[in-house]
Amino acid sequence: MLGAALRKPAVTWSEVVQCVWRALGHGLEWADRALSRAGEQLARLPGDVLICVAAYCALVALVALVGWSRASGRRRRTVVSLLNAERELAELQSRYETEVKWRTAAQKVLGNPTPEKEISER
Repeated sequence: MLGAALRKPAVTWSEVVQCVWRALGHGLEWADRALSRAGEQLARLPGDVLICVAAYCALVALVALVGWSRASGRRRRTVVSLLNAERELAELQSRYETEVKWRTAAQKVLGNPTPEKEISER
């Protein structure tokens, strides 16, 4: 008896969907009431004030656009710089590995290690 109760889900998928739709409906009703009140308040304002508010909003939008544009450009330059650094790293890594192979082969052939003075001069 207890095993059957544990296997049965407490809430079905259709109940979850109905709950979500109900919540969405309540949210839309609230937004409609809030916007209608705001619209009534805006209709009572004089035209000069509305023009000032619209100009202020346009200015804020313009500043946001310029800021976004500059940030986007910085991001693009940073990505290009990172790609160049990765390319240079790969080139230097291959040159380093080649140098290590050459020095290892020289040590095996000559039987003596490369002098420290010569290494430090490079």
